[in-house]
Amino acid sequence: MGQTFLVLSAMMLLSLVVLQANGLILSKYSETYDMQATHEAVSLAEDRLDQATRKSFDEKALTKKIYNASEFTSVANLGPDPYESGIPQFDDLDDYDNTTETFSTPTVDNFTIVYTVDYVTVADPDAVSAVPTFFKRVKVSITNPSMSHAVVSSRVVVYRRYQ
Repeated sequence: MGQTFLVLSAMMLLSLVVLQANGLILSKYSETYDMQATHEAVSLAEDRLDQATRKSFDEKALTKKIYNASEFTSVANLGPDPYESGIPQFDDLDDYDNTTETFSTPTVDNFTIVYTVDYVTVADPDAVSAVPTFFKRVKVSITNPSMSHAVVSSRVVVYRRYQ
């Protein structure tokens, strides 16, 4: 009877040690996957910002030079034009406003990418302007179920009349 109790106690102790070890391994695996997804998201954010900022500054600047910022697309009309059904059809920067896409890489699935485009002030590129200016900020926010936090990156684009 005494030996049975010792064997049962040893088995319980071994079970607790194995559970602790499994918990540590699972925790490290989850951390590693979070870091991998975050690394992929940072690369994806830079790629998407490059793609967006290669577009024309504004729809109205496609055919003529703009000398007065009030001639640009109004703040209320930022976003895709009615005939643009997705990112491949976008022809200017503000078409990205309030656009969402899902993307998967070879190593991580289901990134959600949300674009925001705002006019910003000359004095403070973090301050959103209520009227058109010669400065637009495009921001991408990327999330993934495996990431503990979103990756957010942005760029300010300046309209140059001599383009």
